[in-house]
Amino acid sequence: VEIITGESKSSYGYYVRTITTRPKATPLGKKMPAIFFVGWLSCDPIEINPSVMDGWAMLIQDLATKSGLAFMRVEKPGMGDSQGPACETCDLNHDMAAYRAAFKDLKKLSFVDSTQLVVFG
Repeated sequence: VEIITGESKSSYGYYVRTITTRPKATPLGKKMPAIFFVGWLSCDPIEINPSVMDGWAMLIQDLATKSGLAFMRVEKPGMGDSQGPACETCDLNHDMAAYRAAFKDLKKLSFVDSTQLVVFG
């Protein structure tokens, strides 16, 4: 898959990291359905660590590599490369603002068919 890192600006004014994958063999100009991943409540990172392949990591990896769809994950505020308050102190409003911003950006990607989106969480 092709890995595209990006960032989305939360309505609170800070940026959160996005990681989007798509099949490498995607023809230029072809739009495809996409999966938008809404993460868990914990403050665990969304990046896959090959040395820690638990059930969730295997599921995320399979969605990215075997679904044949575009797939976007969003790092929660205060985690990894994301800005914002520390994840442990974040509330639902901050989390949802980050997800809303990233979801809007997913719909704007040139290879995503914005009429065929799945929210998975």
